[in-house]
Amino acid sequence: MNEDYSGQAKRTRKYWIMGVSAGVVFILLIGSFFIYQGMKKRQYVKHIETAENYVAAKEYDKAIVAYRLAIKINKKQVRPYQGLSDAYIAQGEYSQARLVLKAGMLETGSALLEQMYAKIRDIPDESGLQADVQSMYGNGSNGEWNDSLITEIGHFSYKNYVDEYGQASIRIGESNCSVAYPKLGAILYFDNSEETKINTLTGKPYDGTVPSYIVFDDLSKIFYNCGEGLSLETIEQIIGSAPEIRNMGNSQWILNFQYRGCDFSIDCDENGFIQNQMASNKVIPLSKSVEQPQGTVQGSMVDATTGGMLEDVTINFRQGDNVKEGDPVATTTSNTSGDITLDLPEDTYTMEFSKEGYTIEYMTVTITQGNTEDIGVKALSPTLGEGEWRIVLEWGEEPADLDAHLETSSWHVWFSNPQATGSDGTEVNLDVDEREGKGPETITVSQMNPDEKYEFYVYNYSSNGAKNSDALGKSEAVVKLYLSNGEMMQYSVPSGTGTVWNVFNIVNGEVKEINELAEIEN
Repeated sequence: MNEDYSGQAKRTRKYWIMGVSAGVVFILLIGSFFIYQGMKKRQYVKHIETAENYVAAKEYDKAIVAYRLAIKINKKQVRPYQGLSDAYIAQGEYSQARLVLKAGMLETGSALLEQMYAKIRDIPDESGLQADVQSMYGNGSNGEWNDSLITEIGHFSYKNYVDEYGQASIRIGESNCSVAYPKLGAILYFDNSEETKINTLTGKPYDGTVPSYIVFDDLSKIFYNCGEGLSLETIEQIIGSAPEIRNMGNSQWILNFQYRGCDFSIDCDENGFIQNQMASNKVIPLSKSVEQPQGTVQGSMVDATTGGMLEDVTINFRQGDNVKEGDPVATTTSNTSGDITLDLPEDTYTMEFSKEGYTIEYMTVTITQGNTEDIGVKALSPTLGEGEWRIVLEWGEEPADLDAHLETSSWHVWFSNPQATGSDGTEVNLDVDEREGKGPETITVSQMNPDEKYEFYVYNYSSNGAKNSDALGKSEAVVKLYLSNGEMMQYSVPSGTGTVWNVFNIVNGEVKEINELAEIEN
C-alpha cells in the first residue's frame, strides 16, 4: 500500500514538474514573440520618421529607400505606400507611383490609395521612363530592372545592409574589406584609399559608410530574365540615354552607364551586347557616406630639454595600433603655443610626431564618439650629440611632482643636485624639473662609461613619504631612454603601491630592466 502510494506520488511530482517546465517555456516563447514584435514596430516607426525627414529635406531618393524598408516590415499599413507614392510623384515618376499604389491597394484595400491612383492614372512620366508592376513585385519580362534593389544600393549605408540582410562574412585586407551577403547575391567592397570607411576598432565598416563598389554574383539580381543577354538598345531604352562602350584592351569591352544613383560597368562585346547573366560587373553607388561618429584628440608639444612649447610639430595619424608606415589618414601641426586639437572618426590610431632636429616619436590613441582624448604633454627629444644619451620622464596630471633620479657610485643627479661631473669627465644635467604634473623631467648624460653602474628610478615627491600609496602606480608615468646608437627604450609604470619606481640599471653598457614599485628605504 505504501509502495503504491509512493509510486503515485513520484509520478504526480514528475507530471507537476513537467507541467511547470512546459509553462515556463510557453511563457518565454510568448515573451520572446512580443519582444520581437516590439522591435519590429520600433524599426517600422524609425523608417517612417526617417523617410519623412528626407521628404522635408527634398531628398526623395533616400526617402524612397526608407519607405520601402517600412513596407517590408509591415505591408498592411497605408502610410508608407502613400509616402512612397508621393516621393515618386515629386520626382515626376508617375508610373512608379502607380506601381506603389497598386501594390498598396492589393495589400491594404485602402480607399485612399484608390483615390490617389485615380488622380494620376493617365499622367505620363516627366522623365519619359515607364515602370511596370514586375519591377517591384515578381519577375518581369526581358528588359526590366529591379528598380527597388537598384534604388537601395544607390543609397544604402553599411548599417542599412545589416538591418535589411543581417550580419555577413567580412574579410579585412590592408586597406579594404569585403562583406559577402549570400541572400543579396553580392559582395560589398569598402576601400580606405580615398576616405576612411573601416573602423579598425570593430573590424567592420562604419555604420554610415556607403560601399566603394558592389559586385553581383549574376546580373539577374538587378536585371530580370537576362539569361540570353542584353542588347545595347535595351539598356538605352531603359535608362533614356546612350551607354558608353569602353575598349579596355586585350579584346575586353565594358558597357558603362549611370542609373538611379549607381554607376554600372558590365562586360560586353564590341557592340555593347551583354552576353549572359554571369557577365562580370561592378556597381558604384554615387551617394556619399554620412559623417562618421567622431571624437577629439588634444595635447601639447614641448622640448624635452627646455620644457618650452614646440610649434610646427607635424603629427600624422595612421589607422591601427603601432602602424609606423603607410599613408596617414589625417595630419595636423602644433600651433604657436605647442597645442593640437583635431576631430577624428572613432577608431584607434598611431600618432607620429616629427620636427626637424628632433627624434621621431610614436604613440597609440583611441578615439571614441563624443569624447576628448587628452594625450597630455608630449616631450620631443632633440637629436643627441655624439656619445650622448638621455632619459625623459612623463606622467599624467597627478601626482603633481615626480622626481627623476640617476645615480652612480660617485654622483647622484636629482632636483637637489641638478648637475654633476664624473671623474672621467662625464657631464650630467637635469635639464628640466617639472613640479606641476605631466612632466617632462629630463636628464642628459654626455657619454656612457662602460665601467660605471647607472641606476635610474622615480620618486613620488608628492607622497611626502607616506607608504602604501598607489598614486605613483596610477600616474600613467612613462620613461624613455634614448641611447647614442639611435635606440630608444620605453617603460610604463606598473600598477601597485610604492613611493619609488625602480626603472632600470645600466651595467657594463648593458641596459637591465627592473620596472618595479617599492617603498623608499631612507
